[in-house]
Amino acid sequence: MQPSPRPAQRLRSVLATISVGCGVLFFLVSLTMGTWRDPIVGFFFAVGFGLPGAWWFWKEKVDRDNAARYAEAVRQHSYFEGLLGSTDPGIVAGMGEPTPPQPSPRRWGMIIIACLAAFIMATWFIPPVEVTP
Repeated sequence: MQPSPRPAQRLRSVLATISVGCGVLFFLVSLTMGTWRDPIVGFFFAVGFGLPGAWWFWKEKVDRDNAARYAEAVRQHSYFEGLLGSTDPGIVAGMGEPTPPQPSPRRWGMIIIACLAAFIMATWFIPPVEVTP
C-alpha cells in the first residue's frame, strides 16, 4: 500500500486533471461547430490548455519509474551483498551503492512558450466576426 500523497501533490494532480480535461473538452466541442476553422482553433486551444497538465503527468510517471528502478537496484544490491558478505569483502566493496534518482527536469519555460504559441495560433485562425447593421 502506498502512502497517501501530500496535499500539495494532490492539488497539483487535480489541477493537471482539470487542465487535460479542459483541453479535451475544447477540442471535442470545436468538432461540433460549423466552419472548417473551428476544429483548428479548438485543437490549438486544446494544446494550450491541456499541454501543461499532460506534461506534468508525463514527468510524474518518469519520476515514479526512476524511483521503482532505484528500489529494484537497492533490493538487488542488498541481496548480492548478503550472498557475498563476509566471504568476499573486496567484491562487495567494488559493487558500490546504487545512485538515488534525481527528479527529472520539468522544463516549464519550454511548455509555457509552446502554450503561448498555441494560443497565438488559435487566435490567428478564429474566424472574423461579421457585424450586421
